[in-house]
Amino acid sequence: MKFIILIILIFTSKYTFCAEWISEATAKVTIFKKLELPGGATYSSFEVSGAGKDNTGKQSTAVCLGHRIDKDNKLNEQKIYCRTYFSDGNEYSFMQIRKETDTDAGVGKAIIISGTGPYKKLANTECIYAVSYLKDHAFVTTKCTISDNVFNSLKN
Repeated sequence: MKFIILIILIFTSKYTFCAEWISEATAKVTIFKKLELPGGATYSSFEVSGAGKDNTGKQSTAVCLGHRIDKDNKLNEQKIYCRTYFSDGNEYSFMQIRKETDTDAGVGKAIIISGTGPYKKLANTECIYAVSYLKDHAFVTTKCTISDNVFNSLKN
């Protein structure tokens, strides 16, 4: 019985003091080059330039570079590196990874690499993002589970 109570306390304490940091963004995707690969796959390199807002009320802009491999209208692999600039003067860098999903929509992982100001505390944080496309524009929602203390520092 003590063991079960201990497990419940550990599990609930891990999530009791957590917040969800949510960002909504839209971006224009510009494809630089496409290369047809053997076997019918296509390799593309591209730039993404966009803007958004998070649930702390801050606005942001972002510039990204990435590549992807598609085959038979399915995404095999995509990796993007981005730098985001916030209205409070701070910034952070992150990487997005998405594999084996539909070409025009999917869910992937974002990993925050580094940041300035309160965003330094987010280094190595893994987040989930969902993306959908309309023509040459991407619509992205990113959600990160972080501590209440870190979330509150982002709001200031």
